[in-house]
Amino acid sequence: MTVIETEHVVFFDVDETLIFNVGLKYSHPEKLSVVYQGFKSFIVPHNTHIEALKKHKENGYTVVVWSHGRWGWAEAIVKVLKLQSYVDFVFSKPDFMYDDAALDDNFMRIWKEDKNNPDNKK
Repeated sequence: MTVIETEHVVFFDVDETLIFNVGLKYSHPEKLSVVYQGFKSFIVPHNTHIEALKKHKENGYTVVVWSHGRWGWAEAIVKVLKLQSYVDFVFSKPDFMYDDAALDDNFMRIWKEDKNNPDNKK
């Protein structure tokens, strides 16, 4: 068993939280490409959340990045965004969570708008 001795932990999801997934034809000055499992994807950073991640790390939080796309995708995104020095752990998002309290009782969901959101470009 591994015990992670930390009092303050923050989790960041990848897709539509740290990054926006965009298509090949989407034009944006911050568009990046990432190759994962032989497929090339195009992303745009969600700078508001990236700055929040950095601020949490500066304030002493243990930072975890996770994804339903699994740990390899999360790791690839951390690397392409050059966040390795801010991220302590990379996980796959859990398939199941057992807890006596509802998710909303234990976690505060935070999502902030970002100027890079492709949905704002309509």
